[in-house]
Amino acid sequence: MAMETAYGQDSNPWLQSLDLVRNQKDVEALVAAKVPEGERLEFKRELSVRKGRKDSWATDKKLSDAAKKQILHEVVAFANAYGGTLLLGIAETESKPPVADQVVPMPHCAELADRWRLVFRDSVEPPVPQLQIHAVPTDGDAGVVVFQVGRSPMAPHRVKPTLECPIRRADRCENMTMREIQDMCVNTARGLERLEQQLEIRAQHFQDKEIASLQDPKTCVGIRMTAVPVVDTVAFDAVLYRGQLMPALAPQWRSVKVTRGSTERQMDMNSWYLGQRWRPMLRAARSDYVSEEMTARPYSHNRYCEIHCDGLLELGYVSNRDIYPQNPDIQYMSEKMFISWVPNLLAWVDQVRCQAQMPLAEYVLQVEITVYGKPGVLMPASRNDWWPFGSLTSPSQVQQFPLYPFRQAEDGDALTRQFWRDLWHWQGQNINEETSFALVPLGS
Repeated sequence: MAMETAYGQDSNPWLQSLDLVRNQKDVEALVAAKVPEGERLEFKRELSVRKGRKDSWATDKKLSDAAKKQILHEVVAFANAYGGTLLLGIAETESKPPVADQVVPMPHCAELADRWRLVFRDSVEPPVPQLQIHAVPTDGDAGVVVFQVGRSPMAPHRVKPTLECPIRRADRCENMTMREIQDMCVNTARGLERLEQQLEIRAQHFQDKEIASLQDPKTCVGIRMTAVPVVDTVAFDAVLYRGQLMPALAPQWRSVKVTRGSTERQMDMNSWYLGQRWRPMLRAARSDYVSEEMTARPYSHNRYCEIHCDGLLELGYVSNRDIYPQNPDIQYMSEKMFISWVPNLLAWVDQVRCQAQMPLAEYVLQVEITVYGKPGVLMPASRNDWWPFGSLTSPSQVQQFPLYPFRQAEDGDALTRQFWRDLWHWQGQNINEETSFALVPLGS
C-alpha cells in the first residue's frame, strides 16, 4: 500500500521507519548526519573473526562461526527488546555514544544478505517473524547490509548454536538470565491474553452499544474494524487538547486506487467527514457521522471512528437503511466501504504508532460483519465491475474474519488484498485476480 506522507517526528528520525535505509543516498545521509548508536540502532564495520584470522567472507564467501554469533546475537537482542536496526558496513567513532563515521563496503553485499537470511532461518528459535535483511550497494557490488527487526510478539528467541537468549539493554547486547527468560514468557502470554480480552470487549461493546442504538437493532447491518497493538506499548497521556484531537493523531483519509492489470478505478473514502468533530471519552476520543437525523437517538444509521490512549483504533458502521425498494427482503453491503476503510485504517495505525515513537509496533486488525433480520449480500462497487454479487448470508449472522497482522507500512497492500479475497470468498465468489491497492489524495 503506497504511503504518500511520512508520519511522526523524533529526535532520531532514523528510528521512525523500517524503510529509511534503502539506497546509497540514505546511507550517505546517515553518515553525514553523524547518527548515534542507541537502544534501537547498531553499527558494525565488519564481520567478527578469530584473532589472527582473515575475514572468510572477503576471501572465499564463507561466514565464520564468530561472525554468525556476532550478528545473530545483536539482531535477536533487538527482537527480544524493542526492535531495531543493525547496519553492517558502517564504521563508528570511538566517542560515547559512538556515531556513524564512514562507509566500509562489504564485498558482494547482495549475496551476503541472502546468506544471512538462511543463517537466521536455521539458527533462531522460534523464528523471528519481523526480520528484514537487504543489501544497499554503494561501490559496485559492495555495500551495506541492513538488518531490521521489530519487537517480536513471540519473544524470547534463542540463538540455537549458543543456546543463549540475548537482549538489548541501552546500547549493549547482553544474555538474559533464566529468571528473565521465564518472566518474558509469562509476560508474552499475558500480553496475548490481554489482546484477546480487548478484542472480546470491543466485539461485545459493538453489539450492546452500537447495534442497540439503532431504531431497529433486529434488522440491520453492522461493520466493525478494530486495530490493536499486539505486545508493544503504544501509549499517550491524552489524545485531545482543548477539545480537539491532537493534529498529529488526526486521520488523513484518502481515496483508494484499485489496479487490476491495465484497468484502474478509484474508491473514494465515503466517510471523509469522520474526524471533523471529536468528543471526549474515558482515555479516548470519538467522532461520529453528524446529520440532522442524529440529533436524537435512536437513529437509523451511523459511522464512527475512535482513538484510545492505549493505541486502539476503530472504525464502525451500523445501519437500518441498506434495503432497496426493488428487493426489500435483502440488505446490501457495499464493497466500496470495505476496500476504502481497510487501507485508510492501516495508514492511521502507521501514523499513530510513529507518533508514539514505536514505529515497529505490531498491530492486529479484526474485522466483524453483523447481519440481523434479513439476509445480506455484498454489492460490487459498480454495476459494470469485474465480478457478480455475492451470495446471501444467513438472516442472523455475526462473522468475525481471521486476525490480520500488520507489521510495517509496506505490508498494507498485501493485507488489503488478503482481506479483499476473504471478503468475496465469504460471499461464495472465487476471486483470484492480481489486484493492488494504493492510497491517493481525496478527489485526485
